[in-house]
Amino acid sequence: MITLLDKLGEVEKPACDIFGCTVVNTLSCLGKCGKDRSLREHYNHFSINIDSSTNVQSSLANYFKPTEDILHSTCETCGHGESRQSIRCGKWPSVLLLQLNRFSYDCNGNLANKDCSNMFVPFILETGRRSKDPRKYKLSGMIEHFGKGISSGHYTAKVRRKDTWFNCNDSLIDEIHNIDRSSGFYSVGAYILIYNLED
Repeated sequence: MITLLDKLGEVEKPACDIFGCTVVNTLSCLGKCGKDRSLREHYNHFSINIDSSTNVQSSLANYFKPTEDILHSTCETCGHGESRQSIRCGKWPSVLLLQLNRFSYDCNGNLANKDCSNMFVPFILETGRRSKDPRKYKLSGMIEHFGKGISSGHYTAKVRRKDTWFNCNDSLIDEIHNIDRSSGFYSVGAYILIYNLED
């Protein structure tokens, strides 16, 4: 988090240069032509689902996993009405923000459930083999939410300064001891994760 604040202080770099990334969304026609249509979209964070592995690395990989679902989309070339979708990151950001989708809502928009899975948050996150431009990121901060609802409960943060981790809980800031610095954290409250690109 402190590294993040240091980066924000660089006046010549607007926020989109620090957090901005490009995602390429491709629809592949399942008809005779098999043609791909791609759309580039700009993101400043990824909202990733919590998968059964309860591991952030795996959840990020699943975000970019090609879907097996058949989409109803008319091909502009051959007129076929079915396609498959795949997404990949075209440009990775300097600071990667991940939001874990812990909250789910009913059809009226009311909070239905909070997923309190004990997530493994690795100190080192790799973008994987599916990426044309694989990157390695180092965890610099994590915002945690404890409680039942998004508008209630309590938010805390874990922040790395050099190689020392601190727990920030309101006005209390305590150094975190007894952590495996080569691994990561387990957290039932991990909500927003901040990763810095390693040089």
